[in-house]
Amino acid sequence: MLAVKSKQAPLIDLLLEVDGIDLNIQTTRGFSALMIAAWKGDNDTIDKLVAKGAKLELKDGGKRNAWGIAHDWHHESTLECLGRHGMTYTSHGKYVS
Repeated sequence: MLAVKSKQAPLIDLLLEVDGIDLNIQTTRGFSALMIAAWKGDNDTIDKLVAKGAKLELKDGGKRNAWGIAHDWHHESTLECLGRHGMTYTSHGKYVS
């Protein structure tokens, strides 16, 4: 998660090759690596994480998924990126995948 937070692409690539790495582990506040990439607006990392099996449906402590986090930070291109992976926002105000 620290590699994702600091946008260390070479380190992220190296870690994604580690057998058995848990891409869906969450912090005590519920953040996953995918959510951190959405927060940072790092579309390349989002694509890599999803391709390696990161779960889109995970929610943080505030009940937001990665789409909701990108929305809160006004990352329009990240919303489009997540949309290509099937994540959407419903008219009921709930973040869903």
